[in-house]
Amino acid sequence: MPLPITVVSGIPRSGTSMMMSVLGAAGLPLLSDDKRAPDPSNPRGYFEFEAVKSTQKDPRWLEGAAGHAVKVVHALLHALPERYAYRVLLMRRPLESVVASQNRMLQRLGQTGGGIDDERLAQILSAQLDESRQLLEERACFEWIEVDYPGLMADPLSKLRH
Repeated sequence: MPLPITVVSGIPRSGTSMMMSVLGAAGLPLLSDDKRAPDPSNPRGYFEFEAVKSTQKDPRWLEGAAGHAVKVVHALLHALPERYAYRVLLMRRPLESVVASQNRMLQRLGQTGGGIDDERLAQILSAQLDESRQLLEERACFEWIEVDYPGLMADPLSKLRH
């Protein structure tokens, strides 16, 4: 039986890059192409794999993904074909922290948030996360856990033992 694909997922700015870094340091091979260079928002890198963005149209990258970790934003979990087995680490970070981090990143880039106030954005992200959790529960190809970002940052050794 082939090894599962480890998927690190969550909403943007929820700790997915940090978790990819941890998995890589632990020796798990990463699918990452470094097309998005490190910057002040993620000085250690983003650990993204460009082919993931096109999964719905072209999932061929998954053929060589068994035994690797790959970052898949929450909104693309539905595009993962059910013929593979996935272990999903869904990152959970307080939405106020996520929104604040997104705002700081946009400010550094000289961009705005599209006219949505922070409270409304948090509501939208919360609903999207609920949909992602439901999908992870419903599809047999997913084995998953939620990873508490603040808890991991506060006490990494005890959290990583689990």
